[in-house]
This record gives sequence, structure tokens and C-alpha cells, in this order.
Amino acid sequence: AKTGHYYRLPTEAEWEYAARSGGQPHKYAGGKNFANLAWYSANSGMISKPVGQKLPNALGLFDMSGNVYEWCLDIYNESAYKKHDKDNPVITAEGIKRVIRGGSWSNSPHELRCAYRASVNQEFKGNYIGFRLVMTAVSRKKIIE
Repeated sequence: AKTGHYYRLPTEAEWEYAARSGGQPHKYAGGKNFANLAWYSANSGMISKPVGQKLPNALGLFDMSGNVYEWCLDIYNESAYKKHDKDNPVITAEGIKRVIRGGSWSNSPHELRCAYRASVNQEFKGNYIGFRLVMTAVSRKKIIE
């Protein structure tokens, strides 16, 4: 709160909304041509790359498809989009797996799609997973439970 801002991981739905340039029907974060947008198994040399070397999506966000998976706030539930609020099915119940989105440098194009969902144990550490933060002014802070 010293900065006047609150930081947290995005919910899974927030992540997808941002990847799809504010809710557009994009297959990959920025459009259809994944080779111009993402680092993946065929072009990465099987290592992560510095952010910003590929094209951004329409919101100016880089590397939302490929490079590294990104942690989300949600506990993984296979049917999250079937059983919960369509627009933001936040899952914070007990569980050991967390949602990761976006695909990584080691994945095929199928796993880079905006709609692709994956999960790992929340204690997992690996060089193909990173994170992006949501920043909210403390005066507008909404705690997601």
C-alpha cells in the first residue's frame, strides 16, 4: 500500500480477456498468425526470450501467447467455465493445482491459443512459467474470494 496500489495475479478470465485484446475472438493473443506473435517449440530454440521481441496484441501486451506460461489466481477446475459465472468464473476453493495460461517456448501452436487451459501443482517451479500482475489503486481494491 506504500505505492498506493494493490498487486495480484489476474483471474483466469481477466487473463483471457487481456490476451484477446479486450474480448475479441482472437485465436492467439494478437490474431491468427502465431509465428509473428509467439515464441514456441519451432522458433524458440527451446529457451525463453526477452519480452517484446514479437508483435503485441491490440492492447499493447506482449508474449501472452507463448514464451512462458503465466500463473493465474484461480485454483484449476476442469469445468470452471461450465459451472460458474460465464464472465469471470473465479475458483478459489481448496485445491493443489493452479491455472496457467498462454503456453510456452516448448509448446505446439495448439497450446498457445487464448482458450487453452492448463494447470500445475501450486508448488511447481520451472523455467517455462512466469507471471503478469494486475495493478489496482488501493482506493478501488476489490478482494476476490
